[in-house]
Amino acid sequence: MGTNGTIAVLQRDFRGKSRLSVYLFQHSDGGALPVILAHALHRSRDRWEQEPYLARVIFSQMLMEHMMARRPSPKEALETLESELGFGISTYFSGSSVDMLVVDPVRRRVGIAPIVGGLPSTPHSWRSFDEWIEKHGGPAATRTNRRGARARALSRTERAPKRKVRKR
Repeated sequence: MGTNGTIAVLQRDFRGKSRLSVYLFQHSDGGALPVILAHALHRSRDRWEQEPYLARVIFSQMLMEHMMARRPSPKEALETLESELGFGISTYFSGSSVDMLVVDPVRRRVGIAPIVGGLPSTPHSWRSFDEWIEKHGGPAATRTNRRGARARALSRTERAPKRKVRKR
């Protein structure tokens, strides 16, 4: 199993007034969400104020990091994406075994909401998006994968292409 985790992305209603949330849930590796969020924020600088796009980029990053850590075959990757397990999107909090991350696109900041009695408490330790990216490593952060080896978590565009070695 593993630790599950949640990122709440604050949203405005159609009048631009009340604050709602979209909850992005990951069933395993919840402890990796701070780094995953830093990668997503780095990738989406041009969309920080556009809440729907930012939420989609964060969710996509959650899926990409999951795939990169496991390096599945194309068949396994498709099965993961087609599965009803592993990830979720909701309008309500559905649980988290690690502190919930709260993304406020209007104020361009991220807060931490400790889980107390199974529910998130008031967010604290707010950091600007730039501070969050700097603290948690942005796109070139290193992290430990499941096997314990150090791996660079780079976006697809930042990876150097593999060179073919010619046999003599």
